[in-house]
Amino acid sequence: YALALNNDGIVRARSLENRGGKIFLSAGTGQLRSAGTLRASRSVSINAGQEAEFVGSVRAVDEETGTGGVIQIAASQVRILGPSTFDVSGTEAGSAEIAATERAQIDGAIRASSSAGAGGQISVLGAEIAVGGTGSIRADGATDGGLVTLGSRPGSPHPGGASGDAAGFGDPALRPTATTIST
Repeated sequence: YALALNNDGIVRARSLENRGGKIFLSAGTGQLRSAGTLRASRSVSINAGQEAEFVGSVRAVDEETGTGGVIQIAASQVRILGPSTFDVSGTEAGSAEIAATERAQIDGAIRASSSAGAGGQISVLGAEIAVGGTGSIRADGATDGGLVTLGSRPGSPHPGGASGDAAGFGDPALRPTATTIST
């Protein structure tokens, strides 16, 4: 298939002023595949009209302050395959949002952990959500747990739900002291 972007290497963005440290990738109406590393000190935003597939790592953490950033992925289908890692962990955890109009498949790891404060926020939205056997979602913190939301996107043509041993169905929102979803 024709790809709008195929990354097998490293893409980095660092902040020199208050404007930098952000990665924006858009495949328009096409597909995106990333087998390399995407690393930014503030945010990583990825949009693909069809499918966004990840085999590598995506990290949004300010290395100087240790503060977690933001990862946002939007596509018709999002596939985070093992051994992929999406990480917004730090002294203060950041947030990760995976938004699929059709299916979100999590076979890699999504982390929003804090070593000094509360856990971060992870949201996986889609008409269908599958957390596979090697998939894990973790939002924990030193002082309090984070928030993990699995559910349908508003306006989804399907009632949606999540599948996987620990994911349940419908619109679960989890906020225990430490959240780990693995199957």
